[in-house]
Amino acid sequence: PINQKPATHTTVIGALRGNGTVTQNDGIAIERVAVPGSLPGPVNAIQARTADSPLAWMDGWLFFVSAKSEKPHAGLLGQFCYAKITGGPAVLATVRRGYAEGEYALSGPYTCERARIESATPVLLVKP
Repeated sequence: PINQKPATHTTVIGALRGNGTVTQNDGIAIERVAVPGSLPGPVNAIQARTADSPLAWMDGWLFFVSAKSEKPHAGLLGQFCYAKITGGPAVLATVRRGYAEGEYALSGPYTCERARIESATPVLLVKP
């Protein structure tokens, strides 16, 4: 179409692995993908690279997240997020109420009962 807005692109910052952790891209090969629709603010993408794992059904999916992470807060409860565990890996998980002050429970693709979160940002859109 004549008046079609050009697609905006963003960087794939990491890869979701079969255990729910996200490995950061090494920066040698910069991958970019089209951002669907109009997501708020600058976004980054994480691609599922989960072949031959229990999460193989989502291999190739793209998870779009805000480029700005936040300190953990009550508003993240129940949200599917890209989160950095303090002293641990970056993960994709739903943030749940924890069992001790300052801790959260995380559920799939990465699951653990007790985690301290350094930063998190909700997943804005998943593109299978």
